[in-house]
Amino acid sequence: VDPDDTVSCATNHIELCPGDGYLGGEVDHFCFALIGGPHATPPLCDPLEGPGAAAACSPPKPPTHLLIHGRLDAVWATADGGIEVRDYKTGSDQDELAMATYAVLAAAAYPERRPVRVAIEDLSAGRLVVREYGDAQLAQALDRIRAAARDIAHASTYPAVPSPLCASCSYNDSCPDAEGA
Repeated sequence: VDPDDTVSCATNHIELCPGDGYLGGEVDHFCFALIGGPHATPPLCDPLEGPGAAAACSPPKPPTHLLIHGRLDAVWATADGGIEVRDYKTGSDQDELAMATYAVLAAAAYPERRPVRVAIEDLSAGRLVVREYGDAQLAQALDRIRAAARDIAHASTYPAVPSPLCASCSYNDSCPDAEGA
């Protein structure tokens, strides 16, 4: 690893950070949302954080509720009263479903802060992609999550998506799709 490249990437990263309102990072957030269609109640709940968070959740009546979970790499309060969630990547593209999930989780965790911004920062390329979510966009984001949950619930097969992550997967030895990934 070239030390000059490392310094350059670190300097670029610091310049891309949104400012002094750092609220923390590497935090798991959870919230429940109704799966009742586009007019269901949005998730207005307290996030549960920490190692025992999942066990602390007592799920509402199934099957009308969906547990949404995500790990937020970093969170900032912004000067305009909003909140910014940052997800760090090394060479991968942004994932619109992940961005929608981060937005809904941030909105549930910080209901007094709007707008919600989700930023994907590619650390290796120094690229930043930002999406802003007001109330209408948050409703659309929640609809996207609900649709993905319905698709997963109704799926009968789950095709593999080989990638470099296959090397660290526990099923690597028995997965025919892991070869050459």
